[in-house]
Amino acid sequence: MRLSDIPTGYIILNASTDSDWDFCDFAIIKIDKNWKNEQRKKLELIMALGEDYNFHSIHYCDASCRFYQDDCDFMTDSMEFLKERQWSYLETTDAEIENLTAPKNVLDYYRIVLKRGGYGMYTCYGKQSSEQFRTADFPVHTIVHNDHPTN
Repeated sequence: MRLSDIPTGYIILNASTDSDWDFCDFAIIKIDKNWKNEQRKKLELIMALGEDYNFHSIHYCDASCRFYQDDCDFMTDSMEFLKERQWSYLETTDAEIENLTAPKNVLDYYRIVLKRGGYGMYTCYGKQSSEQFRTADFPVHTIVHNDHPTN
């Protein structure tokens, strides 16, 4: 795994939880052609509402994001970087991601919250505990318009 300034097929975001016993430090989203096309459609709807000063956000069911705990050397170093930027492209493989540690909660009800200006965040909840897990805001509008090798 390596952080990248060049668009890749993944992004990594700061993440957190309101749990008193579980932990969540970051999230990873796999960015593929389908994800980008879906987000573009949703952003078009938001742009139509952009003139409405009272519009804040719209929520969609979307399980493209996975939450993880910081328990490896790569992430410890990277989290310092992410504190300043909140998100980055990530060079990784599915196999590397499978070795990461997920929160203890069984997570459910994943959704993307798209906000005015083309920004978004992911949220989900512990299935039994209802504790919330959430990512930092990230520029969905920028990511859907950047090309990367998986397009």
